[in-house]
Amino acid sequence: MRQIRDSYYGNTLDYRLLKSAKAICGHIPLSVSRLMSQPVRTLVFLRSPVDLSISMFNHLKRIGEVSESRTLAEFLHSPYAEVIFNMQTKWLSGDQLNNVSIPMDRHALSFEFSAGTKIFDLIKPVDENSLKKAKSNLEQISFIGIFEKMKESISLLKSHFNFNSNLNAFAENIGSYDRTIDPGLRRLLLEKNSLDQRLYEFGLELYLLQTTEQATRNRAGSSTQTSWVELDMNDSISHEGFHQRELWPHWHGVRWTSDAARLFLPCMLDPSVEYSYEMTALATISEPEIHTTRLMLGGMDLDYHLQSDSGIHLFRGTITTTSAVEHPTLEITAPYARHPSEFTGSADTRLLGLAIKSFRLKPVRCCAINTA
Repeated sequence: MRQIRDSYYGNTLDYRLLKSAKAICGHIPLSVSRLMSQPVRTLVFLRSPVDLSISMFNHLKRIGEVSESRTLAEFLHSPYAEVIFNMQTKWLSGDQLNNVSIPMDRHALSFEFSAGTKIFDLIKPVDENSLKKAKSNLEQISFIGIFEKMKESISLLKSHFNFNSNLNAFAENIGSYDRTIDPGLRRLLLEKNSLDQRLYEFGLELYLLQTTEQATRNRAGSSTQTSWVELDMNDSISHEGFHQRELWPHWHGVRWTSDAARLFLPCMLDPSVEYSYEMTALATISEPEIHTTRLMLGGMDLDYHLQSDSGIHLFRGTITTTSAVEHPTLEITAPYARHPSEFTGSADTRLLGLAIKSFRLKPVRCCAINTA
């Protein structure tokens, strides 16, 4: 993915490489997907246009395309400012494949134009027709996320595609610059990004529709589910705050929590029904402090009984809700979580709490043994 991204920006994109690519990610126009082996699923995250322009301006300063001493106000009144306006409309319209050199032995295709290696060579104005194309393309996108709703978008993404990898929202490659801006400049940026702002608002509507449709599918799926859950960390599950699955002898899949983790349970808790639960942990980073583990289910604290024997820790108890809770969340807080590298000399820099194997939840009336 990085090879394709870097070759794209360096004007050395290999079309054969694109055809063999399994996945590409990064700041790349939608039109690149046309050169890949079909069919292609496309995922896009939209960002507030004003914030995106500010971020792009500071990125240009970092890579030396704009003088470090130049202010945003000065840049906005330069002939090059067009490059940071309506960026999402440009890239989602599919009109252009920016910065890809065209071989001398053929004419440019409909989505290409010859460009140099300088960022300012990429200036190509967009108009109402470009916005119309961008909206139409956005409606065909496989998944739409919103930058300002990153945590919710990642959760929806996992549910939408039933991804079983440990996808968590985390910040990476954050630009270090002052995010305060004069109100007058903000209004000017909003005006200059009028096409992007309309596209962003349209994308928000699609995002909310996507959220509603996913919730409907979840409800439809829950109608065929029982009122009990047996989750194993060897299975494909929805979770946050867990590390990658590890294979342990005899136990198969085990996942370490960080200091806070969540499991999304595919069931519904019925009101006035007593449930029995059991969480199995095979290890803890700090056994003397394991009693400080906090468990919450559907927003309610679990008053568990901890049974430990031969390195296996069982968190057991019962819970009753006063109202129905659809797809309850199990929250696991391990305040004693540590980095192994801090006290063992290990190279493991992960923040580890508990190594979880399974979680079970059943109505007491369905249990062979009454735990009351």
